[in-house]
This record gives sequence, C-alpha cells and structure tokens, in this order.
Amino acid sequence: MLVSNDGDFYNLIKYIKDKDKFKNIISPSRDSCSKLLRKIANNKIIFLDDIYGKVCVAKEKAEETQNASL
Repeated sequence: MLVSNDGDFYNLIKYIKDKDKFKNIISPSRDSCSKLLRKIANNKIIFLDDIYGKVCVAKEKAEETQNASL
C-alpha cells in the first residue's frame, strides 16, 4: 500500500503492478490527487477525504467504550 498524492510515484507503482503486488493507493485528497496516480491505479485509490467521517465515528465509539469501562 502506498500513501501519496504525487505522480512522481507512477514508475514505482508500475513496477509493483508488473510484479503483481499492487493493492491500493491511499490518497489524502480527491481534489489534489495526481492524474498519473489515478491513471496507473485503475480505481484502486482510497481517498481519505471520502472515509474521514467513518474514521471519526469509529474513533468516537472507541472513546465512548473506553470511558464507559472506567
């Protein structure tokens, strides 16, 4: 897995794909993600801005559980 928005990683991802080891890219932002990354990833990009709400809800539930056990 690679965390990046930068198209400079295109060749690295191509190499990993050629070795059949590529799974996903995690990109911090949909708006600023490089077109080269989008091209090479073939829709295997997880955008953090898309899952931010899910992460926050999970964190809040974990904190509530921890506080309840105190």
